[in-house]
Amino acid sequence: MADGVHVAVAAPAYKVNSNTAIIESDGGVIIVDTHSKPSAARVIIDRLGDITTKPVRYVVNTHFHWDHWHGNEAYPAAYPDAEIVTNQLTREAMVKKGLKRIQDHVRQVPGEIARLRADLAAAGTPARRARLEADLRLAESYLAEVNALKPA
Repeated sequence: MADGVHVAVAAPAYKVNSNTAIIESDGGVIIVDTHSKPSAARVIIDRLGDITTKPVRYVVNTHFHWDHWHGNEAYPAAYPDAEIVTNQLTREAMVKKGLKRIQDHVRQVPGEIARLRADLAAAGTPARRARLEADLRLAESYLAEVNALKPA
């Protein structure tokens, strides 16, 4: 990256995570895309102090896919003066398509949790059992978080 331009690469996790660009400008920090959940955005917010003392001024949503803007709600809480921006077409798609996709997605997760529990009950090896237990914990945590989501 260039001076003042950073990327926060998401660690692999249950479901989708996206990456975030962090751009330092004279007027403050610009965040590009906010990850797939508020907790991921809060990790970035907590770590911003490692790279800059400037406040976040803008949060840019590049497109309507939920994994790029579910973290939006974390920024106004941490930076009340931050402005969330996007273009009109993206905003319309977020409202018309994005919110429905979130609802559809949330409806699928309980079935995935049930499948993980069934797979765990039939797990044959300790390694498979440990992986399924970790996946189940992540899925349950993810469901709780997306159910509490307040799209911003």
